[in-house]
Amino acid sequence: MAKVLKGMVSKNKRRHQEDGFNLDLTYICPNIIAMGYPAEKWEGVYRNNIDDVCRSHHLMTSVSCLPTHLLIVAEYPFDDHNPPKLGLIPTFCADMDNWLGQNSQNVAAIHCKAGKGRAGLMICAYLLHNRRFSSALEALDFYAQARTHDKKGVTIPSQRRYVHYYSYLVTHNATYEARPVLLHRICFHTLPMFSSGNCAPSFVVYKEHLKLLTWEGTVQRENADREGERNRGRDCMQFLCHLQSPLPLCDDVKFALFFVHLKEKMFQFWINTFFLHTNVSWPLPPPPKPHGPATSPAAGGPGELACEGEYVTLTLAKADLDKANKDKANRYFSPNFKVKLYFTEGSELPPRHSQAPAKGDREGEGGESCIWDNSTQEEDYNYSDSSDSDPGTNDDDVVKV
Repeated sequence: MAKVLKGMVSKNKRRHQEDGFNLDLTYICPNIIAMGYPAEKWEGVYRNNIDDVCRSHHLMTSVSCLPTHLLIVAEYPFDDHNPPKLGLIPTFCADMDNWLGQNSQNVAAIHCKAGKGRAGLMICAYLLHNRRFSSALEALDFYAQARTHDKKGVTIPSQRRYVHYYSYLVTHNATYEARPVLLHRICFHTLPMFSSGNCAPSFVVYKEHLKLLTWEGTVQRENADREGERNRGRDCMQFLCHLQSPLPLCDDVKFALFFVHLKEKMFQFWINTFFLHTNVSWPLPPPPKPHGPATSPAAGGPGELACEGEYVTLTLAKADLDKANKDKANRYFSPNFKVKLYFTEGSELPPRHSQAPAKGDREGEGGESCIWDNSTQEEDYNYSDSSDSDPGTNDDDVVKV
């Protein structure tokens, strides 16, 4: 029974089965392990038992936010389905270098909850840090093949984006620093299909779980009787959130679009403002001969950066948006759906409470509002991100037994 339960928890991840052990872990390299959450007592029946995975030369490294009473030597926590603060990655890599350099027998075991997404992000970053690979895609593909049977390792676009970010820092020998920007407007090309052709979006900008800005509006479609007409109609429409008072942003920022009536998250994405300046050029030069055939989906790239007049623009396609990228059947999003953000370079950030309220606008009809919100914590909206399914199925980094 325990073997069956462990297999259910692991799903498509490779397990370590040797010398009587059956553990949810994989040797990505001889001295680097990706593994699921180490547990004890009854939870150790279907997860990794702490007594089986702890060894004298093993550094247990957690990137999970789960409370723990176990012997964890190093912790770098960040939320499930999300990337870490970018500044956490160089610290993690330096500590890995220090541990692995102390003794040739030392091994680092990195875990989150399922031991795939968050753990994979940090492992890929370290593979770039120690120059094993020269590009983010190489590292992501290598990890996907090593950790899973279906070659789906780090699948959430924002997590993949942060591997690209760190690859840029390593490739250019750049030192990460705070680079503030001003957000002027957000444009959505084509419209999501929720609630029988209507879309009541609420767009929220977050900084460390606090809402900075909320924009709400209603979009009504016409001629949506037949599927073909509905699809043609949504491809011809867009809506625009124009901020009369630019929003100052710095470091790691999360954007999320909600369907107001259902309180359901349509999609979200993370960006870091360091990479929104004119002296940062994407894409990176192509790497030398790849490690092997590309297997990872081309999702979660850094986005398309361009200059349009006074603005620096960042365009993210459907494949670059967390949750929206799983809509393979185009049920909710057109294949042409994308988000475009308009920035100018900022200076030192003023206190948030000193900013004037901003107002929203959309090309076409009115009726929208935009609220400066500097205190409300992030709501616990319904959100799932599966590796194979449309929105609404189970998480790909959370296992329910």
